[in-house]
Amino acid sequence: RADGEFRYPIGVAYDHNHNRIIVTEGWNHRVQVFDKNGNFLFKLEGEFYEPHGVAYDHNHDRIIVADSVNDRIQVFDKNGKYLFEFGSDGKDDGEFNLPTGVAYDHNNNRIIVADTYNYRVQVFDANGTFLFAFGTKGSGDGEFKYPRGIAYDHNNNRIIVADEGNNRIQVFDKDGKFLFKLGKEGNREGEFNSPYAVAYDHNNNRIIVADTYNLRIQVFKSSVSLTTKTNTTTTEASTPTTTTETKTTLAFTTSPTTEMPWMLILIAVVTVVGASLAVILLRKR
Repeated sequence: RADGEFRYPIGVAYDHNHNRIIVTEGWNHRVQVFDKNGNFLFKLEGEFYEPHGVAYDHNHDRIIVADSVNDRIQVFDKNGKYLFEFGSDGKDDGEFNLPTGVAYDHNNNRIIVADTYNYRVQVFDANGTFLFAFGTKGSGDGEFKYPRGIAYDHNNNRIIVADEGNNRIQVFDKDGKFLFKLGKEGNREGEFNSPYAVAYDHNNNRIIVADTYNLRIQVFKSSVSLTTKTNTTTTEASTPTTTTETKTTLAFTTSPTTEMPWMLILIAVVTVVGASLAVILLRKR
């Protein structure tokens, strides 16, 4: 438990305001903060029980942690000082059953939580006040089986969810309306085996997925075109979907991981290291 050491690191986020790396540790029940070169800076105040997801609120300089087994979200200032928490064990609005993923919507100042064992996603304002939820247990469009990782696409105002038990990624608009999905169970390009985490590359408009039990990272590029034709050298990862606003088609194709920004590689690798064991342990809960 020495500072800078880990035991089951499971979640990671990057603080662009201060160039810092934030890591949650499931088995040491703590959250550590490092500089951009990996030098230990400090630990967050407070108590945790297997914290998983973590996000940084760049608008308000806050660290947001999914304190998973305690069924709550904790919020801290940039120096790790406890500010407030919200949520408790349950199925009602604003309650959780093992929340594992958390993201911050900087466009609309909202906290978005993957409420894993309630098979839904919940959305809160910046102060933790419940706004709405979407999803239910199932395998249909907009339904979930263990939603785990979650990311917000600030370029297009979309919520991206790693639907781990259904072996797919689902994408929703900012209000939780289902837009499209990509992937299915398998080990080919564009297929998944328990995708546990997801991140969005805002600079290059790409979805990056930790394909946990396939032991790999997959990268999907979002491109807008006027045709449904896909280049023969790439793999079509989902059926093209026509948007009602622009009447254009969204095509998602795999992209070489060598082009990934280094911080997104770090996020994906740390997640894969812990995710395999997490899936086994959490399903026994």
